Amino acid sequence: MVFVSGARQSRPPNPPLEQTAAEGRAASASVRGPARLCGGDDAVTRPPRKPIPLKVRLEAALLALGLDPADVEWDHAPALGLRPVNAAGDDYDPPQHDPLYIVPRPTVRHARKTNGDPAVPLSGDKAKIAKTKRLEARHAEFRARLLAKDGHPPGPAKPSRWPKRKFPRRAK
Repeated sequence: MVFVSGARQSRPPNPPLEQTAAEGRAASASVRGPARLCGGDDAVTRPPRKPIPLKVRLEAALLALGLDPADVEWDHAPALGLRPVNAAGDDYDPPQHDPLYIVPRPTVRHARKTNGDPAVPLSGDKAKIAKTKRLEARHAEFRARLLAKDGHPPGPAKPSRWPKRKFPRRAK
């Protein structure tokens, strides 16, 4: 049933499929161009659809993000030098090839993230990695000093810099 301005009207029944196919073949024989490719007895066979290569999909995704595929560098966020090593010691935590922690960046922005902004101290990954290495070296020296003391009895306590004095007693 078809509704037209509030009144019900019935639609004519659909024609049989054989009649429709025959009419289609007759119509496609007289048509030239792209419509002729789609049907009919003398239709050109179309090549099979090929899967889209990964490189083409990647370039399309970068273009969809507004990035130029020729000007993209892949950045680990956080940098590999700032990640801890996992318990097995064979990879980082998170893993270095985890797609959640790899970000496509334009070359200029990747260089700024890696080298930092000259006006802001410790703003680049290189400076943060260098600071982490310095702190780890100092911490290793500290641990070595503590472990060296472990076998020796503690020495006498150093005298206090503050003089000893008695507090005055209150009279009751």
